[in-house]
Amino acid sequence: MPLAYILTAVESSVAQWNAPSYNDIATALLGTTLPGGVRWVGPGPRVTRKTDPLTLHANITQFSWPITVDAPTLATADSIAHQTASVVQAALRGSLFSRVVDSTISSGWSTVTVAPFSLDVNGTLEWWQSGQAVQTQTRDAFFQGLARLQPDENPLGPDTPLVRPPTQGEALQNVTDSAVSSTVSTLWPIALLAGTAWIGIMVLPQVMAAHSFSKAFRRSSRKNPRKLLPRL
Repeated sequence: MPLAYILTAVESSVAQWNAPSYNDIATALLGTTLPGGVRWVGPGPRVTRKTDPLTLHANITQFSWPITVDAPTLATADSIAHQTASVVQAALRGSLFSRVVDSTISSGWSTVTVAPFSLDVNGTLEWWQSGQAVQTQTRDAFFQGLARLQPDENPLGPDTPLVRPPTQGEALQNVTDSAVSSTVSTLWPIALLAGTAWIGIMVLPQVMAAHSFSKAFRRSSRKNPRKLLPRL
């Protein structure tokens, strides 16, 4: 049974226009001659983009694409998978990097890494095979304007809050919710004591006064009942 691995690499540019396009990345990868027994999973790579304003090369493009390796042993499959990563690395740095990216304002492509495919991290092979993995919001362009507040897309698999980092807005909301929860937890005993004190100060004396009046009225009724009867 073939074993699955996932390949990924990152390119960072100072300017967004300098980032490689999806078509350039896909063409370079599909044009790579893979080792025997190795196949790409799905019609194309997953490409995501994000902006990190704290770095010089702030515009980050990442591709990921699973492969299957048909090999007799795990050790052989691992070896072939790493060989494939080296072949893909050469393709990116050769035909793609030199032709598309201006090296003076780009970090270039990082080393292509390879890891065993994981359902928890990468989703299912069927999801990749269907082409859904290709359909990212940032496949062809970076988020702009307020769209930058959206979550960074997961470059390695499906987008779910469990696997992606929170956006700035989500992080702020989490802090706010935590602060509100902490405040409520701290203040509710105080509010309870304050409510009890208000009852003791404002309500209880009135209740006691009404009770005393009722007792006095009953005593008076027993001693002199005629005073309570209307005159005819």
